[in-house]
Amino acid sequence: MADQSTPVTFNFIFFLFTTHFVCFFSFCFFIYVIWVSLFLHPPEFDIQKVTVTNLSISSYSQISGDWKVDFMFRNPNSKINLYYDQIEVVVSYKSNSIAQTLLPPFIQGTNNETTIRATLTSLMMSCVHDQESIKRSHGVITFDVTMTARVQTRVWWGITWALTVDCSNLQIAVGNGGSGTLVGGSKKCMASASDDQMNSTKFLYRRW
Repeated sequence: MADQSTPVTFNFIFFLFTTHFVCFFSFCFFIYVIWVSLFLHPPEFDIQKVTVTNLSISSYSQISGDWKVDFMFRNPNSKINLYYDQIEVVVSYKSNSIAQTLLPPFIQGTNNETTIRATLTSLMMSCVHDQESIKRSHGVITFDVTMTARVQTRVWWGITWALTVDCSNLQIAVGNGGSGTLVGGSKKCMASASDDQMNSTKFLYRRW
């Protein structure tokens, strides 16, 4: 009679190995999630500089101009790189989008500060509702800048967020020649992010 102990023993050993491997992998993943939750710091954002040229407001309530917006990206993490893509920047006036552009993806190293310039052009967008209010503002016009992006952690198991950066109430002092700069120097932005899979708020930042 054939001995059946060998295949039975092999199957039992294979079962034990698989079970232990799954348990070990699950334990490592759990530790990783806890570690990320405790030590992962969200990126921070400032607007360092805004310049406007060729700003024109027509008698038909249309606005056009060229914008250069310098963002400062900060990665405060000492062990986690961040990858940004699908980056879109929008300039708005009174909740009306007047210019938008896309930025190239990039990887940001640990404890790193990176300045990225967004160049935008508006071609006669019909959004200026009250020219008199602009005239009374003594050449200071308030714009809003919004940036959306996808952010991924560059670690063993990547985490992805959908990021929204709100830089509102940016006051631009515009001269007679249609050129202007940001009033008051650099500005901190408020950002929020949600998990791509869970669609739940992950973190918020305080406004400046």
